[in-house]
Amino acid sequence: MKIAALVARVLLGLVFVVFGANGLHPFLPTPPPPGGVAGQYIMALMQSHLFVVPAAVQFIGGLLLLVNRYVPLGLTILGPVNLPSLVPYHASQMLSSNIAAVVKLLVRDGKLGLDLEDQIIRETLVTHEGKVIHPKIAELLGVSKQADEVSQ
Repeated sequence: MKIAALVARVLLGLVFVVFGANGLHPFLPTPPPPGGVAGQYIMALMQSHLFVVPAAVQFIGGLLLLVNRYVPLGLTILGPVNLPSLVPYHASQMLSSNIAAVVKLLVRDGKLGLDLEDQIIRETLVTHEGKVIHPKIAELLGVSKQADEVSQ
């Protein structure tokens, strides 16, 4: 059991040291950022040096694990860095705020009001008044004539 704990501690320490060092001074290749607003957001985060703090925390926590000194402190430092554990919480918040924003677009003065001139409503609406109005869905269903009639 001691060997398993040693191997786990060293491997975990190496992962955090390598990727923490990469965050401080990039040496591993990174994929190109996505296009559009998402890419601009990521580039703004990179230019603001916001990623330096978690990278430093990862590096320090990994070093503590590797040198086998203050291992409980190193694990305590690294605990909050486990960002995948936080993703579901933030994804739920983002989804709920997106749904609230769409509902605000759809409901005016307590009544449903579809403004077909609004790009968001127009591109997310599939059917209206019994007809398929989304062009791609209509094309897939083979009823593109209905979509053309509504758009004119």
